[in-house]
Amino acid sequence: MTLLITALALTLGYLVVLFGMLAGCSLSGARRREAAAGANVVLVLGAPVWYGQVMPLLARRLDAALQLYSEAKRNPIIIVSGGRPTSSYGTEAKAMARYLVERGVPEDRVLLEDQSTTTRENIRFSKELVFSHAKAGTVTGGGSGGKPVIVTSDFHVLRTANICRRNRLHATVVGAASSARGIRRSILREYALLLGDLWRLHIVVAVLITAIVFAVAS
Repeated sequence: MTLLITALALTLGYLVVLFGMLAGCSLSGARRREAAAGANVVLVLGAPVWYGQVMPLLARRLDAALQLYSEAKRNPIIIVSGGRPTSSYGTEAKAMARYLVERGVPEDRVLLEDQSTTTRENIRFSKELVFSHAKAGTVTGGGSGGKPVIVTSDFHVLRTANICRRNRLHATVVGAASSARGIRRSILREYALLLGDLWRLHIVVAVLITAIVFAVAS
């Protein structure tokens, strides 16, 4: 019984470390913009809007994309991704595109991905959109090493990067700074979703920890 308690304690310690990694990404993600300044493709992940109006959380993502756009050495394409309808006002992507155009981005530099309803679909459908336009010669590559840049919220960076890896999309994920209230409200949800995304890994780690504890004790 003592060995099982020890293994359980170590497993809980591993989960605490994972939470610390998520919190660290939330606090440092916004500082990664500088590395992405030369992007050719900037993808902004959607978030709920209110009757066609961009809400503060999404506005922070779009403002981060605008900063990348203004600092880029090239004229990047901005993909706005979000297919959830907002009453009769259209999709998240439509509201996002309008926000960018009203702030000076030419309409021909904004592409809409308006079919996705989850982060996984954001990544998958936008990847397909990038590749289709790359074949047509509309876009060429991304930032350093040909990586596109994905803009989301700081608390969302780690899970977005994991979804990119699963979809074999080599991208730089940039976190737009959230309010302290926004981080507190969202980080536990992101942690739970991250646990679910990586549940096989967590089971393997727990089994390994238990096996090591029993092997050392024997």
